[in-house]
Amino acid sequence: MIQIYHNVFAASGFGLALGAGLIAMFLRRKSDKVAEMLFWPVTVIAAIIFCPLSAKVIIRFVGDTVWRIFWALPVVAVLAWVCTAVATSQNKKWKNGLLGAVCIGLIALNGSMLFNAENYSPRENWYKLPQAVIEVADAINTHAAENRIKKKRVLAPNDVVVCIREYDASLMLKFGRGAAQNPEIQTPVYDQINAEFPDYTYLTEHSKKMRYMVVRKASDNQPEIENGNFSKIYENDKYAVYFNLKYEKKKQ
Repeated sequence: MIQIYHNVFAASGFGLALGAGLIAMFLRRKSDKVAEMLFWPVTVIAAIIFCPLSAKVIIRFVGDTVWRIFWALPVVAVLAWVCTAVATSQNKKWKNGLLGAVCIGLIALNGSMLFNAENYSPRENWYKLPQAVIEVADAINTHAAENRIKKKRVLAPNDVVVCIREYDASLMLKFGRGAAQNPEIQTPVYDQINAEFPDYTYLTEHSKKMRYMVVRKASDNQPEIENGNFSKIYENDKYAVYFNLKYEKKKQ
């Protein structure tokens, strides 16, 4: 839990501010109803999180990397009380205003900026999904409509899977987005479609029930895939889409 705490609060002073706020609440709990109401619940939650015995139980069930456990600590509520108490501690309004501005400044300067290039990038379309993936879905849908294919079974790598269903849930994916977190359902076919350089001979042989196969353009091997009775129907800068020529409409 100590390591998770460092991962959550290392870039800011909010962890220390929470501790200082609890101390202030303890000192004023008898004269301030809000302080009394917040102090004990927050203290109990913090004790459960940091107590070695209870922390061991938590880690056993949620894992040792789940930092969301610290969301149970109402840091915002505690800091809101502290800032309010500080900003109303003086008799003159200008002093209270100055102290309030100091509190706001300290909060603003803590932590790291959320809205940066690491977390956000300009959207490519109104769906806020990779345009290349949308083009893949559109190509499959167009081909399926032209050939009257109702069950659009698709084999695709994870980077396509996690986005394509948000755009069109009618596509029937062999592996869902949860496969990456569940090793027990990661078959050799899953490993190959997500490999840097897949064995397309193996994939085409073991994907006969798939109507379409999506591969990364960087690892596309058209001769090998077409040798397995798949035909390329679309490609863009990132992906190529193949149709299974062994598909028979009567099996729909």
